[in-house]
Amino acid sequence: MDYLITGGTGFIGNALIATLPTNSTVTVLTRQASLKSSNPKINYVNSLEAVNKVPNVVINLAGEPIFGHWSESKKQRIINSRVKATEALSEFLNARAPNATLVSASAVGYYPHSSKEDPTALISTASSSFAGHLCHSWEQAAKLFRGTVHIARLGIVLGKGGYLQQLILPTKLGLAMHLGSGQQGVPWVHIDDVVKGILTLAQTTNESSPLVLVAPSQNSHAEINNALAAQLNRKVRLSVPSSLVKLFGGEMANELILNGHYFNTSQLANQLIDFRFSNLNAAIEDILST
Repeated sequence: MDYLITGGTGFIGNALIATLPTNSTVTVLTRQASLKSSNPKINYVNSLEAVNKVPNVVINLAGEPIFGHWSESKKQRIINSRVKATEALSEFLNARAPNATLVSASAVGYYPHSSKEDPTALISTASSSFAGHLCHSWEQAAKLFRGTVHIARLGIVLGKGGYLQQLILPTKLGLAMHLGSGQQGVPWVHIDDVVKGILTLAQTTNESSPLVLVAPSQNSHAEINNALAAQLNRKVRLSVPSSLVKLFGGEMANELILNGHYFNTSQLANQLIDFRFSNLNAAIEDILST
């Protein structure tokens, strides 16, 4: 099987490539053009024009990191790296690999914010927020490809990297803190289930509804902080009021940190895959032990 992976040098991409069958050939589209692999079946390129093999499966993970101050230039980079890049990818595939299967990432930022008491249904219209517009446009760009397209809406991915990795050192030092109320939902998912979900979509011939890669276990920001702290034999003693978080984080903080998402757990569980990690403590324990 020949794979083309955009964003393949990131946290998710590296985990995905490590899981592919040994007889796979992988072309990784990356801005890091100087990268070389000791594996002759992995090739790094920095443009679509440099892709030599016609892929059977294309996995689109590329995107500017979304956290950080949302200046107008930052927002434009976020949009271009997702929407514009995916439009170019779809055009390339229509011309060069019309029979390929495209699995394109999106995010749960597609959905409006919700509370534990009133969770979001998986079939829902996009939020009117910046993140909602971004995810909707990103998905529409993928659907410009005339072949088979699958959308994977990712939650907060937990693994050796990403969100959880940034919390470990402050927690060990006793500097972990709850942001805002701490009750905002954090729709987490273990990296192994992300890889499993993406590969399941890659092997699915008929187009499906977007796969929402969120563990069927609803947890708040504070619950994740406390669960990590407990496994590190620490406690979370600090908190930052919403007003300060907004002051320093602006629009980004309001959309991505202070407000969150809760989903219907039975709907999450009744999708294409069986989640290996549905329990937060088990997921964190697994990550810390590897």
